[in-house]
Amino acid sequence: MEGVDIYDPVTNNVVDTGAAKVAAWFVDGDYDGRTFCITQAFFPDRSAWEKLSKALDGVVDPTLKGRSEALTQLTGFEQNLAAYLADCMTRTTCTLARAGDPRVKLVAVMNRLDATPLPVGNRQLTRSLAMMAVLATMYDQPRWKDLDGALAALDGGDGGKMLAIADHWNERNPDGTYGNLVNGAFAATACIEGPQAPTEILAPDPVAGQILRASPFFGAWEEWHGVYCDFWPELPRAYQPLTISGAPPILLVGASNDPATPYVWSKNVSEQILRSVLLTRVGAADPRGQRPHLIRVQ
Repeated sequence: MEGVDIYDPVTNNVVDTGAAKVAAWFVDGDYDGRTFCITQAFFPDRSAWEKLSKALDGVVDPTLKGRSEALTQLTGFEQNLAAYLADCMTRTTCTLARAGDPRVKLVAVMNRLDATPLPVGNRQLTRSLAMMAVLATMYDQPRWKDLDGALAALDGGDGGKMLAIADHWNERNPDGTYGNLVNGAFAATACIEGPQAPTEILAPDPVAGQILRASPFFGAWEEWHGVYCDFWPELPRAYQPLTISGAPPILLVGASNDPATPYVWSKNVSEQILRSVLLTRVGAADPRGQRPHLIRVQ
């Protein structure tokens, strides 16, 4: 595409605009002359897509109660981990699958780090940071190769790549400071609106068995994730049903195998919001930052 002609109804003129200013353009592959339905979307300016992708996220079901949010997410991450390990066994480049069961070897690596963190410069790769690195790469399949390389380096005694993945996820800056994700922004909403975890680590967890069954690998690590909410100054707020009326159709974005914002949440909310449109990305990914390749509109 070389550009686009834009009609200005104020001046009644047609303005010639170059391709550099076109953020996106859309195609209806079966236009009936009346209704335009997007079947393909193109983003020639990569920076424009990056800006748009930050505004698109998966849907959270506000009706979730108790620990169901964590249980659904853990199930999704465990499924994606199983898919990664199965894929790993088919590739000679995946060192984790050499000479043994890759899941057993991955668990053994985490246990070693739990007993003895690995020095990386003036820092340490702990089990928690390594688990974070694995979790971060389960969001979408293209990142599996990053985990391959990090685990291969870790097998050789170098934890730098695993630590780099965790740092990127935690928004850690080179000077040791952190972005808003771990500096309170996430807790500000999670602790006020989200289902609460037990507030005492030593207290019996009534859903511990469910959590470990949902995710044998991530479960024990994530079980007490929300314990910090006990120290958050604002009290949780009761759920308020969605009361949306008079608004034009609202676009909801969901991915069929997204572990962080599971697709079932998108479907539930689409039923709660009348006249909403559900845009589905088919694949194992979180909607943020992913270039769409196969989508379904409902």
